[in-house]
Amino acid sequence: MSDPNRQENTDNYGKLLILIVDDDPDILMMTSRILHKAGFNVIEGSSGEECLRLAKEHKPELILLDVVMPDINGIEVCQRIKNDKTLQNSFLILMSGQRTTSDEQADG
Repeated sequence: MSDPNRQENTDNYGKLLILIVDDDPDILMMTSRILHKAGFNVIEGSSGEECLRLAKEHKPELILLDVVMPDINGIEVCQRIKNDKTLQNSFLILMSGQRTTSDEQADG
């Protein structure tokens, strides 16, 4: 069910905007291609700093965020986004190609 107070960031075709952030270029390209073919607007980033910049600039509805990145880990990026009142309506999904502990999952 849609939140009536939520202003969706859509283009003229009504596509939702998704920010994908992963430092692995193959995963980034594959995920982006799948979502784009499914009809979503997609922007891409490859680091935690880039994620923060793009999120503030574009205010996507959804951020798919890799946990393990070279500069800032995804958990910290997630915390910064959730503490930013201008981004409070963005949903986040943390992803990892590596095995994560239950403590890491709870932090996410």
